[in-house]
Order: sequence, then structure tokens, then C-alpha cells
Amino acid sequence: MCRVHRASVLTLAAEHYETEQLEEWVVSLEPDHIRMAIADRKEVGFVVERDGRVVGFALCDGDLVRALYVHPAAARQGLGTLLLEALENEAAARGVARLRLYASVNSRCFYEANGYRVLRAGDYPLSGVEMMTCLEMEKDVPNPGG
Repeated sequence: MCRVHRASVLTLAAEHYETEQLEEWVVSLEPDHIRMAIADRKEVGFVVERDGRVVGFALCDGDLVRALYVHPAAARQGLGTLLLEALENEAAARGVARLRLYASVNSRCFYEANGYRVLRAGDYPLSGVEMMTCLEMEKDVPNPGG
């Protein structure tokens, strides 16, 4: 998962952020964070594999989509949408009425195409002193029973 995160950030976001921001962004999702999220079962996650290798993943904590990344070699093949729909379905099953997220500038069109709306732009703190511009977005999650 860390390999996917790193490749996705450094490749797909490179045109939108400074090198220092990208470098701090890639260390923001370390293996220990993933292990803790899985161990405490607080976050819900989904993984897509091809030929035994992770090519995409998504994590959600309550009503907050915390991560959704697809390896650049597997990008634009519907995997991001598949992962997002899985998070939305799981959230709806858990009674969450609205999902929110902080989208990178490069992912805005993806989320808008999937029904998310921009609430505001702002700076998001990275692991060190760097900040990155993000868009706070949200989407109402359809009730599975109605």
C-alpha cells in the first residue's frame, strides 16, 4: 500500500505541487499508520490487487475518506471509482449519511465526477512544516434501504 501511495503521489500529483510538498506527502502514510488503522478496526479499508500485487486502496474513518490511491500504471481504469463506491456502500451500511474528504488539487475532477462537491479550498498540514492546498469536499450517501 505504501508503494502505491508513493508512486501515485509522485507521479499523478507532480504537476500540481512543489517537490518539498510531494516529499512530505509521501511519508504521511507510513506502514505503522496502516497497521494501527487495521489493528484498531476504527478505519474501513479496501484493496484492489492484480497478479498478487496491490494496485489501489482506500481508507475511511467514520464519515471521513482518509485515503484513496491507485498506482499510476493502473490509473484511469475505473479502480478509483470501484474503491470509492465500496467506501460509500460500507458507509451507508453503517448509517453514515454524508462522506467528506480533503482532495488534492489533481483529484478534484475525479471526485466531482463521482458526485462530490467542493465546500472550500484550504491548506492541509503534511507530516512536517509543509502545507498543501486541498479541497474540502462532501457527498450525501444514499441510504441502502431507501
